[in-house]
Formats: sequence, structure tokens, C-alpha cells
Amino acid sequence: MSILGQGSAILYGTSSPSNKDVIWAKTSSDNPATWDVIDLLWYHSSGWSSIKGVHYGTSAPGDTTMIWLDTNATPPIIKTYDGSSWLEINRLRSSIKTAGYTLLSSDNNAAIHVESASDVDIELEDIAGDEFACTVSRIGTGDVTIVPAGGVLINGVNGSVLISAQWRSVMIRKIRTNEYLIEGAL
Repeated sequence: MSILGQGSAILYGTSSPSNKDVIWAKTSSDNPATWDVIDLLWYHSSGWSSIKGVHYGTSAPGDTTMIWLDTNATPPIIKTYDGSSWLEINRLRSSIKTAGYTLLSSDNNAAIHVESASDVDIELEDIAGDEFACTVSRIGTGDVTIVPAGGVLINGVNGSVLISAQWRSVMIRKIRTNEYLIEGAL
């Protein structure tokens, strides 16, 4: 699918997008000048589902088939229900760490900036769920090492990964249980 347009985490087109952290506006054609939006869909664990409705408010809707626009933030945060909890869609969060840190499931789609003159370890445990991706950047002068917890493999090996230099970043993506791919300034 080619991305024909994007706005507020909505991708338009006639076929489903590969990015499953968006709302898909299924269109009647690939021509933005003539298309009609046929349906709005969201991705859950087994495929794309039509959105029955959108709930605006500060608390989650009782109907978990709805999309929730959480108005506790400005702009509102788009959330979908994955069967056990409400998950944010395409909200980039960032934080600065100055000491050792263990990545958490709440760091999904986040940018972690490590600012320290001392060496810092970022521990990578197996994070629950099927999908996880985050960026870790070294903005201080101290070394930043991604250290796998016991049983966690990084790039197919049981070893640590060092971010190569200050002002460099790596992307961490979960492949499957206990397996992660790290790309970037290694």
C-alpha cells in the first residue's frame, strides 16, 4: 500500500497499511481527488475491525469496541482496547534518564534520552505483549549500553549492545518473546 495521505494517525488507501498503530480510512480508490472513505478501521490482535464509534471523554468507555479519544491530554490521545487494557496509538513520549534504567512496556513508542557523564546501562527485559519499539539516544558523554536480562536475545546473541557515540541513537524492536532487534549507531 502506498500512503496517500496522513493526518492525526489516520492512513488513507484501498488496502490495509503495514503500520498497525494507526486508524485506517479505507477508501474507494487510490485517487485523493475522487475517493470516498468507505470505512474507518483499527487493528487488534487478529486483524482489522470496523470502528463502531468514537468515545470522547476523560474515562474509558464501557464498550471496548469503540475508539477512545482520551481528553485528559491536549490534544486528546487516541486509544484502542487490546483485550486487557487501553493502548495509545502513535503518541511519541520522551524522557531523559541520568542513571541506569529498565525499559518498561510503557516505553513503547517512546524516545529515551540518556544524559550522563558516567556510563549508564539500560536493561532490556522481555516486555509483555507482541509489539514493542522505542528509541534510545546517548546525549551525554558517558557510554550507554543496552544490557539484556537473562534469557533475552539481542540481534540473535546473548550479549550487550553499546551506542557508538554521543548524539547517536538506536531503535529497539521486539521480534518475538525474548528476542529483540537493535539497529542504529552500534
